[in-house]
Amino acid sequence: MIADGKRFVRVARLRGRIATLARGGCDDLAVDLLGDLVGADLELGLPADALLRARQAAQLAAGRGEPVAGPLIVLAATLLAAGAFGAAIDAAAEAIAQAAPAEHAASR
Repeated sequence: MIADGKRFVRVARLRGRIATLARGGCDDLAVDLLGDLVGADLELGLPADALLRARQAAQLAAGRGEPVAGPLIVLAATLLAAGAFGAAIDAAAEAIAQAAPAEHAASR
């Protein structure tokens, strides 16, 4: 994949929006944008950055007392994309263990 300037600008804009939202207390929107940033980082070949953002999304959700299964699934997928297969399995298992009853019902 060839990285171009537009992709780097997109990553920079997402990072800026996330920082602004997090400082402003809009963590729910920040978590959503962190998921977008994970994908953008992976597209640019930045798996370490993607992994950091996926972990941040899970931490924000947990800190707010929100369901963390979704962010943990993003983390597992990011770990998988980064080639950390054992850690990806662990994150997926943790997502299943942490899933709220409504999330379990939605997956059936």
